[in-house]
Amino acid sequence: MNILLKIIVFFFCCSETLRKYPPLTFLSRLCNKDYTIPETNLVVEKGIQVVIPVLGLHRDPKYFPDPEKFEPERFSEEVKRNRPNYVYLPFGEGQRICIGMYLIWHSEDRASWYNKNQTDALFLKFILV
Repeated sequence: MNILLKIIVFFFCCSETLRKYPPLTFLSRLCNKDYTIPETNLVVEKGIQVVIPVLGLHRDPKYFPDPEKFEPERFSEEVKRNRPNYVYLPFGEGQRICIGMYLIWHSEDRASWYNKNQTDALFLKFILV
């Protein structure tokens, strides 16, 4: 298995681990304007605290079939395309996303860098610096 494939599998495994064991089991947000939930008459009024059940979303079989099973393949591009946005929230989303998410993106940049340069020694030097 080449190094790039190993890195991709590593990211799939990290994503699946964060799905099963998110750092926070829920997110709390303050509604900043009145919002009517689509296809209902329910209005969330400005100033109401909204709780988003991250663990509930991550373990919902509607979005993640057989949710108790560890399946890193859930995070392949093909599978992610068929899943609605905002059901995978280990770091939150939007303006208040956890800075830890940016650290992961930086790691993915390193993987892209490797793909362009194809030199194990340079890759290891880059990772270790």
